[in-house]
Amino acid sequence: MKNLVFLSFLLFAVGLTGQIKFDHTSNARNTKDHITTINHPATNNKPDAILIVTQEFGKYNPHAIGVWYHKNKWHIFNQDRSKMPLTTHFNVLIFPKNTRQAFVHTTKASNTNDHITTLNNGLTNGKPNDIVLVTQLYGAYNTSNIGVWYAQGKWKVYNENTSKKMPINTKMNVLVVKKGNNKIGNLNLFGFKYQETKTTNHISKIKSPLQYTSSTTVFANTNYKSTYNSNPIGVWKTGRDWTIFNQNKKKMSRGVQFNVVLTNEPVRSNPSPSPRVTILNKRVKLPFLERTENISYYIDKGLAMYQGDIVLGNARNVVDPAPKPHPVKKNFSRYGEIRPSAPIRNGVGSSTQAIMIRVSDGLIDRNWLWNKGIIPYSVKSGDFSNAELRVILDAIDELNTRTNLNIVPKWKIQNHVQFIKDRDLNGGKSKVGRARIRQKITLGENVSRNTIMHEILHAAGAWHEQSRNDRDRHIRINWDNIQDGKESNFKKHSSDGYKVTPYDANSIMHYGGYAFSKDRSSPTIVDARTRNPVSPDSGLSAMDIDGINTAYPFDFYERISRPVTSIRTVKTTILRVQSDDRDGGRKHDIDFYMKNETGPGWDWRPGGSSNPSERFKSGTVEESDNDIYPNWEFRYTIRRNEPYAKVWLQLRDDDGRSGTEGGISPDETLDINPFPGITALELYIDTASGEIFLGDIDGRRRDENYIGSLGEDISLEGFEGGQKAYVLFNIVLE
Repeated sequence: MKNLVFLSFLLFAVGLTGQIKFDHTSNARNTKDHITTINHPATNNKPDAILIVTQEFGKYNPHAIGVWYHKNKWHIFNQDRSKMPLTTHFNVLIFPKNTRQAFVHTTKASNTNDHITTLNNGLTNGKPNDIVLVTQLYGAYNTSNIGVWYAQGKWKVYNENTSKKMPINTKMNVLVVKKGNNKIGNLNLFGFKYQETKTTNHISKIKSPLQYTSSTTVFANTNYKSTYNSNPIGVWKTGRDWTIFNQNKKKMSRGVQFNVVLTNEPVRSNPSPSPRVTILNKRVKLPFLERTENISYYIDKGLAMYQGDIVLGNARNVVDPAPKPHPVKKNFSRYGEIRPSAPIRNGVGSSTQAIMIRVSDGLIDRNWLWNKGIIPYSVKSGDFSNAELRVILDAIDELNTRTNLNIVPKWKIQNHVQFIKDRDLNGGKSKVGRARIRQKITLGENVSRNTIMHEILHAAGAWHEQSRNDRDRHIRINWDNIQDGKESNFKKHSSDGYKVTPYDANSIMHYGGYAFSKDRSSPTIVDARTRNPVSPDSGLSAMDIDGINTAYPFDFYERISRPVTSIRTVKTTILRVQSDDRDGGRKHDIDFYMKNETGPGWDWRPGGSSNPSERFKSGTVEESDNDIYPNWEFRYTIRRNEPYAKVWLQLRDDDGRSGTEGGISPDETLDINPFPGITALELYIDTASGEIFLGDIDGRRRDENYIGSLGEDISLEGFEGGQKAYVLFNIVLE
C-alpha cells in the first residue's frame, strides 16, 4: 500500500465586513437536485453569516426553503428535497454574526412543543411591535413553511402546517427590526406589518407606507393574528406594486398578516456567468496527436481554452511547445566491443523505456507522459482551506492507491504540477500531459474529489472520453440542448493520439449527460442504445484504471526516495560482478573487492584529503568462474535539503602479495567504466529527481551521460586494460 504524505497548512479566517443584500438566481451551473449554491464573495467562506432569504417570482417553487452552509459556500434548498426549478429568484440579506439585530435560534426539547418553538432572546422578549423575519437554517429538515407569532411576552416560530411537529435541533436565522426606518450597518431597512382583507386569488398586494423605487427589494413572512397560511409564499413585482403570493397558486386566505421588510438599497447581483466568449479556430497539433487538426477554442485570462477545462497554451502560441524530452540512457557500445558472454548490451544493462509505445490505434510519445509515472506536486500556500486540502489529498491518495501513478510532494523540481485556486472558476482546468515547466491545476471553490482526479488525469495525459473520434457509435450529442457558445466543447478529435481501452461512458473523463445543458430537463449527451442521459460512475471506472496503467505500465513506487527535507542515507549495493579475464599471478581466479567513496555535493573529486566524503572498502570474494553476487553495501548519511550526492566505485583484485609477475601488479584495478581512459565509476546523483549520471574523464556531469535512476538496477562494463569487468549495482536513498 502506498503511503500518502500529508502536509500541514496555515488557515486563516476572513470576517464579513458589512451587511449587504443581493439577489440569487438558480441556473444549470449552480443548481443540482433540490439545492442551489450561492457563489458570492459576501457569503463564501463565511460560515457564521446570518442569511435572511425570501423567494421572488421567477418560477413557482411551492416548497418550504432553508439555507445551509457546506464546503465553504451557502446553499438554498427545498426542505422536502423536491427538485429546485431553474430561474427561480431569491432575495438575500446578509448579516455578520455580531449584528445586534440578528441571531440564530436552535430548537430544543426545552423550548419546543408540538409545532411551535419559542424564541427567548433580549432582542425579541417583551417587544410585540417589532418586525421579526425568520429563515430556516439546516439542522434538520422541516417541510412546513413557517410563520412568527407573539404570545405571553415572547415571539414564537411555528409551522403553518400545524399537523407537522417542529423538529428538534433545527435552526432559525432571526432578524429583528423596529417599525419604520432602521439602520443596520450600511443597510437602510424599513419594517412594517400588514393584513390581507380583499384578495380573491393567490396574490396579495402589499400595502406599504414606504414608496417603492426601482431598486426596492422585499422580504416577508407570515405573522399569525387569526389566520394560518399553510402555503409557501414568495414576493413579486407587478408594474409599480409589490405583491405576496402563494407559490402553489392556492387562494390567499383573508385575514392573513405579514411582517415585511423593505430596502431601497441598490441590488448587488450575484456574479453572473462569464459573458459569451468569442470562439476562435486554428489548425494545430495537439499533445499526443500524430496529425494536425482544426480546433475551436477561446481565450480566457490570456489562456487558450479547449473543451471547457483544458488549457492548451497562451493566447499567442495557442498550443504550448512539447516538453523537454525525458533523459535517455547513454549508449556506450561505440567505446568498445561487447563481450559475447556479457550479461548486458550497449553498456547499460538496466531496461530503458522506449520513447514510443504502441497501442491499439497508434503510438504514444512518452515525452508527453511523466517519467516513470512519478508526478511531483505542490499546493500554492494560502489558496485552500483545510477542508479543501483534505479533498485534494484524498484525490491524490485514490490515484496513488488504485493506479501506477505516484503523485508525490515536490522539492526543487521545476517540472511539477501546482494546485492553485481561482475563486471565479466553476470546476477546474489543466493542461493535457506533461508541460515544459511548472504546470498549474486550477480549481474553483470546494470542488469535488472526482473533479480533482479528472484534472490530475488531464495532467497525466488523458483527454475527454467523449471527444474520441469513435464516440458516435456509443453516444449521441443533442446539439439543440447545449448552451449558446458552448457547442465547441462537444467537438470530437479528427484523429486520436491513442485509445487504450474500449469506449467508456462511465469514465471519470466523460462529460455527464447534462453538461453545458440549457436546463436540467434537457440532456446534452445520451446513450446511443438506451437514449438515456449518460451518467458516469462516481469515481474511477475499471477502464479508467486499466487505461492509466496501460500508459504507465509499471508502478515505480519503490523507487521514490524520502523527501529532500529529511535526513537520508545513500545506500549503494553491489549486486553482481563478472569478468572473463583471469588473474595473471599464481592463481587464475580474481579476488574481487570494491572501494567506495560517498559524499554530499558534486564538487569534490575522489581521493582528496579535504573531501566531505567517507571512504569504504568491501570484503574480498573469490569464485572459480569470476562471477559473484556479493551484495556489498556502502552507506553514507547526508544532511537535510542536500540536493546532490556523489558515489565513487573502484573494483580491485586482491593478490595478497607484493611484486610483479606476469605483467600484473598486485591489487590490480579492474576496468568497469565504459569511457576510455578511466576505470572507476564517478556517479552523480540528483537527490530530488532521482537521476544518476556517469562522470566523464574530467569528472564532469553531462545530461547525455544519464544512466538510470535511484532504485533501479544499473549495469556498466569496462572495455580497456589488462582486466575488465561488468558490475551491476543499485543506489537508493533511505
